[in-house]
Amino acid sequence: MDVPAKEIAPSRLYGGEAPDVRQARRRAAFIAAGLTLFGTVGYRKTNMRSLCKAAGLTDRYFYESFVDMEDLLEAVYDERIGQMQLHVLAAINAVDEKSDWDAMVTAALNALFKFVEDPVTARVVWLEVLGVSPRIDQRYAASLQFFVTFLQQLTQHNFPRWIPDDTRANLVSRAVISAVSGSAMNWLLSHYREPRDEVIAALKIVFNGLLLQAKLSR
Repeated sequence: MDVPAKEIAPSRLYGGEAPDVRQARRRAAFIAAGLTLFGTVGYRKTNMRSLCKAAGLTDRYFYESFVDMEDLLEAVYDERIGQMQLHVLAAINAVDEKSDWDAMVTAALNALFKFVEDPVTARVVWLEVLGVSPRIDQRYAASLQFFVTFLQQLTQHNFPRWIPDDTRANLVSRAVISAVSGSAMNWLLSHYREPRDEVIAALKIVFNGLLLQAKLSR
């Protein structure tokens, strides 16, 4: 039986915002507060009281979007790593000559390490997510795999005979991405002792090893 339109209660607006918009705004506030606290005092030292104070909201609103603090950590990590991936992809796409391996590698590393220069983001992405739980470990591994897969695709685009599914090719790609991740972590822990250009120049030597392996596949 159809319900008359006048009997269907519309979503209540508050301050000109629909309920789902208000919830999304509160969720974003907790993610921003989580990033600040996890990236400064640390995930394990952040409690609900300090989080709610930083977000300017109560725990009632926290639980409308998150199950627990680990759930928030995953959301914060996803937001930061997602932005990092987008910036790296945009930097590569901005390279005029898509077959210029050196230009693409330089652009990608510059985009990534500009993110690393933000110590709050870097601490969350490379330190605070480690060893929290098997669930977060899997999320961290998935983000590394994204970069491994992308590197394999980029290499195959330039060198069609490069076979990413080949065991050695896969191991080489993982080794390169691990070198980038390890360098980012060490750069953060050293309080950015070396200039960014020096870190990138060192990593390009590693990428050139992948380039040599790909050329041998021709």
